[in-house]
Amino acid sequence: HPVGGGVFHYRLIAKYLQSVSVYGLQAQGYDGGEPLYDVVTMAERYAGVIEKSLPTKNVRLLGGSMGGVLAVETAKQLKAKNIHVEDVYLLDAVGRVEGGNHKRRPISFKRVVRGLSLRLKDNWMQLKAKLIFSVGARLPHVWRYQYLTLVNHKALDKYLASVHYEKKYQGRVILFRLPPQPEGQYSDKCLGWDKIINPEPIVYYAQGRHHQFLESKDFELALKAHY
Repeated sequence: HPVGGGVFHYRLIAKYLQSVSVYGLQAQGYDGGEPLYDVVTMAERYAGVIEKSLPTKNVRLLGGSMGGVLAVETAKQLKAKNIHVEDVYLLDAVGRVEGGNHKRRPISFKRVVRGLSLRLKDNWMQLKAKLIFSVGARLPHVWRYQYLTLVNHKALDKYLASVHYEKKYQGRVILFRLPPQPEGQYSDKCLGWDKIINPEPIVYYAQGRHHQFLESKDFELALKAHY
C-alpha cells in the first residue's frame, strides 16, 4: 500500500493481468484504528499474513510508491522464513538516492511560517490521535486518511535512513518508473535500488504521473509485455 494505506486502486493489476490472482494488504489503521508506526513492523506483519495464506505458493510482490519500499522489506522478511519470492515489482518507488535531492528553494519568511503552522497541526493531530487510541476508540472519518498518511510518511523517512534499509536483497526486482530527469531523484536510473538489490533491477520507463502511475497506458503495456 502507498502512504494513504488503501489498496483498492490495485484492482487495475487484476484487470491488466486477468490470469493472475491478486491479493491486497491494506494498512493497519485504514479503518480508523491505531496504525503501525514502523516499516519493518509493517513488513513483518505482511510477511506473516502471506506465510499463513499462501504457504505453498511462489510469491510475487508488487507495490507503488511507499508500497514498493514495503514490498522489498517484506521480500527480505519472507526470504528469512525460507519462503520463495519469485519477483518483486516496484511501481515508481524511490529508494535512498544519494545526492538526488532537488536544489533547495530560497527560504522566505512566508515559507518558514507555513512550515511551522503545518508542524503544529501535525503535532496536535498526533496528540489527539493518541488520546483517542488510549480509550480504545477509532479516529473520526474526516481525518483518518490524513493521519495515516502523516504516520506513514514519518515511518518511510525513518526507514530509508536506517540500517534495515541497507540490508541487501538477493532476487529479481522489476522497476517500472517515470522517465529520467536531468537532476534530482529521477536522474538515477534505478531510483537508488541498485545499491541494495542484487542483481540490479530490470527497469522499464512509462510516461505518466506518480500519483496516477497505475492508470498510465504506458505502464499497462510495459507490465503486459514483461509478464
